Amino acid sequence: MTTFRRGSERAPDVSAERWYWGVVVRLDQADDMLGAIARATTSPSQHSQAPGTGHITLLYAPLRGAVACDDLATRAREAAAGLSPFDVELHGAGEFPTATRVVAWLAIERGIAELRTIRRALCGCETDVLPHAWIPHCTALYAEDPAAYAPARQQVRAVLDGTRFTASVDALWIAGFPESGHPARDLTYRLRVPLG
Repeated sequence: MTTFRRGSERAPDVSAERWYWGVVVRLDQADDMLGAIARATTSPSQHSQAPGTGHITLLYAPLRGAVACDDLATRAREAAAGLSPFDVELHGAGEFPTATRVVAWLAIERGIAELRTIRRALCGCETDVLPHAWIPHCTALYAEDPAAYAPARQQVRAVLDGTRFTASVDALWIAGFPESGHPARDLTYRLRVPLG
């Protein structure tokens, strides 16, 4: 299988380390926004999503081995087989605030019904372990210290509110990061699963 990760010629480590795998919509159009978010945040406790890894998570699978993405891709193909390509439009700022972390994200304006249909199909053939209610979004930043994030919040929201783009969705991706990694910097797109 071919590994796709922009900016890296290195093959992923296929060791015994466990990975967080998921099914995502890849959003290369988010690169400019993600670069602007990185420039707007300088605290070491703030982890902007790396350019080249913008996505919408549809399913978050249980922690598994590094090669388990192949099985997940097989199940995702079953779910994607009867689905047609569609467009998503993204615009506007959102946040998931907790006492220990704030996740800032770009909202989805159009394509939500189609994303929900795909998610239902995926959840029918694979276990989803998302620890909270699913709200479709494109993650921009993980702020591990909410107090340290407060001074950057206005700049981050301005970038998100100033971003608008449309993406054509004709495939899903199996993407993941190692258990020892972080989703903002270590996400790898592994397998493409076409719709239809």
